Amino acid sequence: MVRSDASTWERSSCGTCSCNCYECRFASKTGHLSATGDTPHHNVQKYGMNFSNSPHHFDFDLDEGIRIQVIEKLEASPLLPLQPGVGPRESGVYALYFKGNLVYVGKASKETTKSGRTLRARLAEHISKIRKRQNIDLADVQCRYLTFSSEWWVFAAEYALIVHYAPAWNYSGFGSKTPGAGRPGTGIVGRWNELFPPLKG
Repeated sequence: MVRSDASTWERSSCGTCSCNCYECRFASKTGHLSATGDTPHHNVQKYGMNFSNSPHHFDFDLDEGIRIQVIEKLEASPLLPLQPGVGPRESGVYALYFKGNLVYVGKASKETTKSGRTLRARLAEHISKIRKRQNIDLADVQCRYLTFSSEWWVFAAEYALIVHYAPAWNYSGFGSKTPGAGRPGTGIVGRWNELFPPLKG
């Protein structure tokens, strides 16, 4: 739930706050701050717009609302083979399934990332990576995806899905674009690369 106690908020050197709600995370990530350079809750803190003590005040529990809706919608969407051409040229979130188990959640955002990748482009990257690995067959991998009319929902939905499912391949090195090296600059070989090493020769 959105925090209402202004005393718990902390201002960091980058101009963001520590409340970690969807509004402030998105504002900080995309640069959609106010004219004063503040996240939504800093405006509340600085300018006294705090009505939490009023019997008429209500805060939406966005975390729970988003999580329930996006999970329901994702699980109702078609389960498709992970093959070339799958996915639209739009922004959205996706889930990968290995032998029937949800193992990875990711996103593609055309407007808020430098690469401007679409769902089709991001899924194609995963196809290329899996094809070059041992101990895994592309035929055993399937996917689901959702598109959104707003880029804001892409980030919110991805976060909600990762928190709910805690997919085994997230934070394992699978999503890295540097083969065998985990996240760029870390020099660490991820768990996924140990389970599915590159093909020899």
